[in-house]
Amino acid sequence: MPPPPLPYLLLLWTHGQAPSDQTRAALNSKQASNSTRCGWWLGLVTAAWVQCVSGNNYTFSNYSHALKTLMGLTQLQLNDLSVAKDIGKAFGLLAGLASDRVPIWLLLAVGSLEGLLGYGAQWMVVSGAVAPLPYWQICVFLCLGGNSTTWMNTAVLVTCIRNFRWSRGPISGLLKGYVGLSTAIFTDTCSVLFANDPASFLVMLAVVPAAVCALAMVFLREGTAAADEEDDGRCFAHTAPSRRDR
Repeated sequence: MPPPPLPYLLLLWTHGQAPSDQTRAALNSKQASNSTRCGWWLGLVTAAWVQCVSGNNYTFSNYSHALKTLMGLTQLQLNDLSVAKDIGKAFGLLAGLASDRVPIWLLLAVGSLEGLLGYGAQWMVVSGAVAPLPYWQICVFLCLGGNSTTWMNTAVLVTCIRNFRWSRGPISGLLKGYVGLSTAIFTDTCSVLFANDPASFLVMLAVVPAAVCALAMVFLREGTAAADEEDDGRCFAHTAPSRRDR
C-alpha cells in the first residue's frame, strides 16, 4: 500500500489526528487545481514556441528572387505568387471551424504537414532537385504554405484562450507578438548558418515548424477550469480585471 501524501502527514503531525473526508476532498481538489494550472502554463510556453516558427508565411521576399530566376518569371507573375500565398491565409476559416470538432494535436498535424508539402516543393525547385514546376502548381504549393500558418495559429490561440479564459486579451497579445519575431528568427538563423542560401532557408521553413508542432502535440492541452478557480495567473493580476468584476 503506498504511503499517504505529504499534506495528510502534515495534518496528522500538526493536529494529532487523520484528516476528515471533507479535508481530504479539499486537499485533492487543491492538488488537482495546481496540476491543471501548471499544465496551462506549460501549454502557454509551448504555444509561444509554435508562434515563433509560424510566421514563415511572411518570409517570401527572402527567396522570391531565386524562384523568379529559376522559373524565368516576370515581376507581375512573381506578384501573383505572393497573392497565392496570401489566399492560403484567407482559408483560415477552415481551421477555425475544425477547432470545435477535432483535437488540438490534429490541428497542429495538419498545419505541419501543409508546411512540409508547400515549402518542401518550393525547396525542390530552388535546389534543383526537380525541374521547375508549372506555374499553377507553384501557386498551389504557396497557397498550402500560407494556409499552414492558420492551422498552427488557431491551435495555440484557441487552446490558450480557453485555458486562460479570464485573461484573453493579454494572452492573445502575447502570442501574436511572437509571430512578429518569427521572420527575424528565420532570417537571422539562415544568414548565420547558411549564408542566406535560399534552398537552405526553404528547408528551415519546412522542417523547423513541423518539428516544433510535433513537440507541441505532447504539451499543448486544453485543461478544465476548477469551479472555484480564481484569476488565471498572478502575473496578469494587474492587466486583467478579476473574475468577480466581470
